[in-house]
Amino acid sequence: MAEAVDAYLEHRTRAGNPLPLFWSHGRFCVELEDESMPEVRGQIARPFGIFRGTDAGPRGRGSHAFALVYIPSRRIVASFRSARHCKSLASELARTWVRWGGQEPVEDPAPLLQRFQRENV
Repeated sequence: MAEAVDAYLEHRTRAGNPLPLFWSHGRFCVELEDESMPEVRGQIARPFGIFRGTDAGPRGRGSHAFALVYIPSRRIVASFRSARHCKSLASELARTWVRWGGQEPVEDPAPLLQRFQRENV
């Protein structure tokens, strides 16, 4: 079974399709713009996390700001008005990062991030 799943994900990666990620609720640390590292509640699909807020910090219910975090480095990758946009970007980045063995890639993700920022406007 595991070999079949691995072959399927490898095929999706080579085909250029976003990888499906399983999101669950949990806690993770994030580095904010003031260099503090609070633990926030949000959704997790390793190696990514999403929390309600921005690089200034977490926000409460009703806020229309969500931040996508690369959990190993605690770095905010991007902020959007919906969690759906964060999940979509995480899926695209996961496809790229699978090619790098799960490590953050050396290639510049700026074009992908710019595309998502334009679509979010």
